[in-house]
Amino acid sequence: MNPGYQRIVFGRIIYIGIIIVLIVLGGIFIIRVKNLSVELRKARHENALLLQDKTFLTRELAMARAWAADLEKTMPDLSEKAKAEYRRRGLTSPHDDIISDLGSREELMPFRGVFGARPSFYTEVRMYVLNARWAFASFNDGHNIGDRLYSYRVSDDGKISWSILDTFMREVSGSGVPTE
Repeated sequence: MNPGYQRIVFGRIIYIGIIIVLIVLGGIFIIRVKNLSVELRKARHENALLLQDKTFLTRELAMARAWAADLEKTMPDLSEKAKAEYRRRGLTSPHDDIISDLGSREELMPFRGVFGARPSFYTEVRMYVLNARWAFASFNDGHNIGDRLYSYRVSDDGKISWSILDTFMREVSGSGVPTE
């Protein structure tokens, strides 16, 4: 074969090879662009759903805050007269002092902890001063939960004494759901 002809054939083979590689790369590029456009559509749809969820949750949060504010206004508590009297007896912040004293009284728990658990009050959310004589508290040890109504007295020297009025106990089932 003629060397010049061989060079032409070789050049054409290289040229065809480059074209095939470019066609393959172009096809891969087109497929990738299609996949990206599908992913983009999915992302836009998911974003729209998340924006709907955000709008819904924002409304729910506003309603919950309003409900909490209303609930706080209607929560039972000490009257101003009782607060003034308890301050006179030595309590600096009567409501908080009563809650704190109750929360520190392990002897007011109706049971000892099970399997090494230590019973405790829900001090942040489930302890209430109902009025100048009564308080309410919820408690648990991880296995048993309950609610208890207490009567209390504040002595002239600011010491608080407690009596148990009533108890409602529930056992937590294996699923963590209280059973009555």
